[in-house]
Amino acid sequence: MTANETVLLAAAISAVTSLAVWFLSQRFGPNYKKQIADLTETLTKILQQHSAIAEALANISTRRELKWRPSARIESQPRENRQVLKSEREFKIEKIAFLAATGAVISEFHQKEWETQRSTGYRLMLPQDKITQLWNYSLGPRNGWATGTIQVEFCRDDDSIGDVSVPFMAKQEFDTQGSTAHAWIRLTG
Repeated sequence: MTANETVLLAAAISAVTSLAVWFLSQRFGPNYKKQIADLTETLTKILQQHSAIAEALANISTRRELKWRPSARIESQPRENRQVLKSEREFKIEKIAFLAATGAVISEFHQKEWETQRSTGYRLMLPQDKITQLWNYSLGPRNGWATGTIQVEFCRDDDSIGDVSVPFMAKQEFDTQGSTAHAWIRLTG
């Protein structure tokens, strides 16, 4: 075979190979129209999911507004325990309950002036007799300490009811005035 024939044969083989590759890629290769349609469909689904997520986040923030509650803590001084509630929003107190460590309600109390009073903060005296009921129920005299929870039920601006709980530990202490010692139960929480 001469050099010219070899070049012609190589050109013919190259042309046939190119035609075969083109034909096979057209027949079995990527379908760009279908890929674009699939991509458009995927983007539509993503946008729908994004809308659903945005709606869910809006619902969560609405629920968070409904779950708003004041901050709560206990202050103790000799023979005096106070429940302190603070918030940037006004609220009113419905009732206060003392719960044992098991969750059982030991006692509840409500004061008439709470019905009309709205405030952003309260400093409420906790009755020693209610604390003593919890103390006796929870074997405080035997153990020397007791645990429980103070649960405050409050009313928001929209009149929906919420509650805030403060777990505490109770310990009996003595306050000495002169030669007289007074026993009282200190709450920390």
